Amino acid sequence: GIEDWSGDRERGLYDRALAVARIEAAVDAAAALDRPFVVTGRTEVVLYGLDGGIDEALARLQGFAGVGAHCLFAPGLRDLDSIRRVVRDAGGPVNVLVPLPEVSAHGPAPFGVDELAEVGVRRISIGGSLYRAQVAFAAERVRRLLADRTF
Repeated sequence: GIEDWSGDRERGLYDRALAVARIEAAVDAAAALDRPFVVTGRTEVVLYGLDGGIDEALARLQGFAGVGAHCLFAPGLRDLDSIRRVVRDAGGPVNVLVPLPEVSAHGPAPFGVDELAEVGVRRISIGGSLYRAQVAFAAERVRRLLADRTF
């Protein structure tokens, strides 16, 4: 996935035109390959609670779709109505991030796989939550071993 986050806290997001141009360059590069390659256009607007919220996220996703992104991704959508809106208005197949509840700051998702499929989500990611759950489990087991001296 190609993100619109610059990686620099002071800079924040790339402006929309640059973010779209980056996706377009990736789509062009993928088209030149001799094998299938999926380009996902990702906006961090919702995840980081940035100005414009879902409206700005949609504008960016629509721009990504307009230059050929194969999949569209706005992590941070936490309710089915917002997801439904993005699926309806983004302009292409949508990916949704649903972290495992054991390590999600927001607890269990208020929807399941079937509900996401019903609203048209085409891809579901769990992000790094499986790794974080494994690390948390291992850390708890080590704490118990040290505290109780039991396995």
